Amino acid sequence: MIPIMSRKPICTSLIVIVTLGFFTAQPLTASGPGSAPRLDPSFGVGGLVTTDWPLGDVARLSALLVLPDGKIVLGGINPSGARLVRYLGDGSPDPSFATGGVLTFSFDGSSGDAAALALQTDGKLLVGGFFVPSASTAWRYVARFNEDGSLDLAFGAGGYVAFGQPGPDESIDSLALQPDGKILVGGSVPGGFLLGRLEEDGSVDAAFGDSGRVTTPFPGGIYPSVSSIHLQPDGKIVVGGSYYHQVLARYEPDGTLDLSFGNGGVVDANLFDDTRSIGWQPDGKTLVQGVGSGKSGAVMMVARFDANGVLDATYGRQGVGSAGFDPLFGVATVSAVHPDGRLVAVGEAASRQSLSDSTVALTGLLPNGNPDHGYQKDTGMILPFIGTQFTGVAVQINGRIVAAGYGRQQGQTDQTYHWFMVRFIPKQSRLVPQEPL
Repeated sequence: MIPIMSRKPICTSLIVIVTLGFFTAQPLTASGPGSAPRLDPSFGVGGLVTTDWPLGDVARLSALLVLPDGKIVLGGINPSGARLVRYLGDGSPDPSFATGGVLTFSFDGSSGDAAALALQTDGKLLVGGFFVPSASTAWRYVARFNEDGSLDLAFGAGGYVAFGQPGPDESIDSLALQPDGKILVGGSVPGGFLLGRLEEDGSVDAAFGDSGRVTTPFPGGIYPSVSSIHLQPDGKIVVGGSYYHQVLARYEPDGTLDLSFGNGGVVDANLFDDTRSIGWQPDGKTLVQGVGSGKSGAVMMVARFDANGVLDATYGRQGVGSAGFDPLFGVATVSAVHPDGRLVAVGEAASRQSLSDSTVALTGLLPNGNPDHGYQKDTGMILPFIGTQFTGVAVQINGRIVAAGYGRQQGQTDQTYHWFMVRFIPKQSRLVPQEPL
């Protein structure tokens, strides 16, 4: 079998495009009293940071990573290559990273995406994604960058690894690190999961699966992607996928399916309409968050599966919890699991009388799947964008909640997208001074 992950470079040099974004702190519009304490005043202006890109820059945001020192990394799409931005703990650009905090890079001169991020214990940043040299061809990569944003030439072939064969039908959507330094790579192939493993230096781990990778088909023609990877203490690997079903799989440390999990190693449930986020509680149970129908419209729904891949009937109502923004109209689109097992979710909500004035809203579930009334549902923040899309949310070490997304300026007719981040202080938490960076 010829390995289909290759260290052979597609080109011999890294092309770095110095593309400066415009970091601004936008004034916020409050929709009512009592909402301001939810926003973190030490972040940007009133809790909001925006990064504006030049006209015509189709800069969709794909990935969010919070670092142990309070810094934040965003990754996304750029017409000239994949893009990374690193921010300080207060939301300002990190001048010690690349050029003014911004790095746009390409290995073949084409547009690309930085869709998956992971941090090594030595501070180096792993990035996974794709480049598109033509309308019908794309190739996937995993790259490693030093703390200053320079390419780590000791990784792979000159700093990166070409993952899989060029073509339009595979993706890289998640990365995870094992304790031994090996790198798990998750994505999709037509009709199923893709999971691969690299050695710490970027070479293929030939002992994993079939020449370093394994594919897991799902029946019915569904096209799930491995959007989250969880490493159990016993070395087994649980992955969750994003699709219109709720799909999970568990693998042995060598990449073979664990037949004791779910139905022959996989779970394919159809409990609600969509899957948006996947996370794990401290006891290893899996939370799958999506969207379903409630009494007043679409609501966030979360299913919990136990360590064996069985729907946990003790969670919420018969295994599924739900929460909305009542009396407002809207639905949470992304979520993260708090270290204590609670789930926090972020989206936009509006009154039924004025759907155009959407505000950023939070909701959440307790560890048992019941609604968490400790979260104030309406923050009062109206984003200065239209067509907004939240793409990620994460809980920092100090308990602050960071949500990130992208949108277009009001009145804008082209496809120029701008990035934004919002940070909140949980209602139960006191304001902890930001650690010096």
